[in-house]
Amino acid sequence: MKRRYGLLGLLSLIGVLGLVSGNRAYLPFLAWAVFFRYLFVEADEMFTVNLGRAAAWAFYLQLAATTGVTLLAAGRGQPPETALLRGIGAGFGLALMGFALLAAWFEWRERPCHD
Repeated sequence: MKRRYGLLGLLSLIGVLGLVSGNRAYLPFLAWAVFFRYLFVEADEMFTVNLGRAAAWAFYLQLAATTGVTLLAAGRGQPPETALLRGIGAGFGLALMGFALLAAWFEWRERPCHD
C-alpha cells in the first residue's frame, strides 16, 4: 500500500469525536491530522528508515513509561488494577507524542539546510 503513513492521520478522528461530544480528553488526538500530509509524499528509503527509527524509540519509551508509572503508582499504595491502568495510559500517551516528535525531528535532520 503506497503512502500508508498518511493513514496515521485517521487517529485525528478521535479528536473530532471529542469536538462533537464535548469530551476534552479526546482533543489531543487532533494533532495527528498533520500526518495526512504524508498521503502526498513519495516515501523514499530514508523516509521509511526514519519512521521506523521513530517507531522503535517510541516503543522503548512506552515500555519504560509503562513500567515506571506502574511501579510508582503501586509503590504509593494504589490498587494493582489502578496502577497498571495509569501505567498503560501514560505509556500510550508518551509513545504517541514521542513518535510524532521523533518523526518530525528525523525529518528535519534529513533536510539539507537546517535554517
